[in-house]
Amino acid sequence: SDFVVIARDTKPYEEAFLAACRENEVSCFIDRRIPLITMPPAVAAVCAVDMALSLTSDNILKFLKSGIGILSPEEIATLENYVFVWNIKGGDWADEWKMSAAGLVREEDDLNENTKEELKIINDLRAKAIAPVLKFKKDFGETPKEKASAIIKLFERCDAAKNFKISAEKYKDTNKEMYGASAQSWSMLMGALDSICACFGDIQISSKEFYN
Repeated sequence: SDFVVIARDTKPYEEAFLAACRENEVSCFIDRRIPLITMPPAVAAVCAVDMALSLTSDNILKFLKSGIGILSPEEIATLENYVFVWNIKGGDWADEWKMSAAGLVREEDDLNENTKEELKIINDLRAKAIAPVLKFKKDFGETPKEKASAIIKLFERCDAAKNFKISAEKYKDTNKEMYGASAQSWSMLMGALDSICACFGDIQISSKEFYN
């Protein structure tokens, strides 16, 4: 009842093959490599180191969108809109935002109670998003072991293992290949961090070297 198709290079045929299988209701699995760097846990880890190198709104938002689970997609969108309207810089995330949640409006509109409430919500989201990031930047030490440990502590604060697992579940019934890759990516990332610690130990290296 099962069969295997083997080819030297399957890539030219994969999409046509998948389409034919779907059309004829035949379940299939294509065994192909998916780079770890494209998986949510690795994206979050790389974004974290990127933030240690240079804290910008772009890399903060990318980190939040990785699936780390600090904020919901709707909450991230609310923050992103405000950041775009007011051109918020990375260093501004640690301070309370006081510009109108309605954008560029007349001064009397700034006194609107609804606008004040919206601004409070936005600042609550900002504080929730940036708190683990600022702790991570303090933890990000000089040696590979300290840097890897900072990433793990960051993930623990965000309950990342559970959140990435929940994120992977959405592929369970629709994309077995992606579900398998997502499920394995967490342990692969932890293995990569272990390998970095084993190879470099307590040797001091720059954050840029660690990032590379």
